[in-house]
Amino acid sequence: MGSQLIQGKLWGQRPKDWSEIQEQTGKAGYDFVLTHLSIAPSTKLLDVDCGSGYFSKLAVDKGIDVTGLDAASELVDEAKKRVPTANFLVGEMEEMPFKEKSFGVVCGFNSFQFAADTKNALLEAKRVLKDGGKLAVMI
Repeated sequence: MGSQLIQGKLWGQRPKDWSEIQEQTGKAGYDFVLTHLSIAPSTKLLDVDCGSGYFSKLAVDKGIDVTGLDAASELVDEAKKRVPTANFLVGEMEEMPFKEKSFGVVCGFNSFQFAADTKNALLEAKRVLKDGGKLAVMI
């Protein structure tokens, strides 16, 4: 048990507002990650606390294979509308529903600081990251 129960309720209250107003404020960071990590097309990327899918859309547009995970089902619904080709799940960042070493890149934008146990959430990110993979965290 981690942060999903509390954070899902908080962030899921006004998903349309989040997707139209607030999420774009992180674009400079998203662009930085996509440029400086040199992510190859078809790389499997996990977007932890993907919100309404803004970063996921930018990554998919570059040919990256995106899976998004968020605590709020309402935000996941918005992400699915925005990026129908990506795989979005409602879930817990502290107990991710993925096998070990599943992703070449794991990104967490405005996310890990909301975990009930930040260390545990980061350990989960490490667990699902392939050896030699890349982790991007932006707060």
